[in-house]
Amino acid sequence: MTAFLWGDWRQDERSPEKVLGYIHHYGSTFEVLNIEVPDQNLTFDRLESAVASFAA
Repeated sequence: MTAFLWGDWRQDERSPEKVLGYIHHYGSTFEVLNIEVPDQNLTFDRLESAVASFAA
């Protein structure tokens, strides 16, 4: 498993608002936990799609 912390580059590095969520890579899938919707996990087959889910 690989995990990515996804953040908003416009926010200060020390600001809690910088953290948007996490992307976990399991085998051939990417699971997204968006901090704004913590009770919903989304699964994607491409990293690009997982990243784009934060903009939706």
